[in-house]
Amino acid sequence: MLENPDKIKHDVDYKSGVGKINENIFVFTPKGDLKQLRAGSTVLDFAFEIHTDVGSSCQGAKVNNRVVPIRYQLQNGDKVDILTSKNQKPKLDWLTFVNTERARVKIKRKLKEGKYKEAENGKAVLLRKFKNWKFKSTDDLINILVKHYKLDTSIDLYHLIATDKLEIGEVKKVISNYLNKDSSQEKIEEQPVDEIKLNKSYDDREEVVYIGENLKNINYRIAKCCNPIKGDKVFGFVTVAGGISIHRNNCPNAKRLKENYPYRLMQVKWLKSGEDRFTTANLKITGEDKLGIVGSVTNTITNDLRVNMRSINFNSKGKLFKGIVSVLVKDNEHLSQLIAKLLKLDGVDKIVRVK
Repeated sequence: MLENPDKIKHDVDYKSGVGKINENIFVFTPKGDLKQLRAGSTVLDFAFEIHTDVGSSCQGAKVNNRVVPIRYQLQNGDKVDILTSKNQKPKLDWLTFVNTERARVKIKRKLKEGKYKEAENGKAVLLRKFKNWKFKSTDDLINILVKHYKLDTSIDLYHLIATDKLEIGEVKKVISNYLNKDSSQEKIEEQPVDEIKLNKSYDDREEVVYIGENLKNINYRIAKCCNPIKGDKVFGFVTVAGGISIHRNNCPNAKRLKENYPYRLMQVKWLKSGEDRFTTANLKITGEDKLGIVGSVTNTITNDLRVNMRSINFNSKGKLFKGIVSVLVKDNEHLSQLIAKLLKLDGVDKIVRVK
């Protein structure tokens, strides 16, 4: 049987000396077992000294039969009975008042385990929302969000969602803004008629996606930044929202996409069709502002080549003119014939396709 706690306390005080009293304390379990802790240790330090589960569920203690909080600093010779609750969980602020490395390590480990469990819930919520929003390429979207919120890992992102520290509506807004920016590229410069070829390694890929009218199994759209028409040499770009955007090989974004996302490029060819379907093409015409130039351009388009013209806008500055003409053409060859005919007009110097 253990000696009287008061006697042991007295012996420890007497034998240890003043210097060592400040380094360690000795406290007792309800069964009388002796535990040695650093001076300044709290109820929580003692709880983790007994067992990790006891420390994790600690919500206070009876010290010498008096109820005290987990922050209470123990004194030499105290008799400590830990109070636990199954609803208690380790908290980050616990690290601010524990005094032993053992408790600190165990708290950090439990916090990490708890964070991972909560992160799993947050991940499930986010992926479910992606599905509802019809967003694909989830890995890309996760990386976008981690970078946007300046987080270290995706676990941090999932944890913020699980703990309601990040509004799911805000997440959708961030992704939508990115997708709109990624797909539109609002300000685009004019396009030269001559084609810029992609590199040979890309052109030689075996996998080819055919596009055209009445295809139901391929989710694709015509990119607004270069507005390709049938017959143009094009490539496909797998977007983060899913589906494929079709770009001309001389699209102003082609170089950026090829350099930054080579793994998302696809070889694309137009599907031959017996039907004549017309597509809008926009031309920028510049040259010398001669008398009747607008009439000559209009007559060539509508009368000589029988091309439907959707809009025309001309203005002049000094001796020069600039016009934007929107026409409906069957394909690239049809458009090339129109451009060649217009370039023969007196006063027309240059024609380029624009957005």
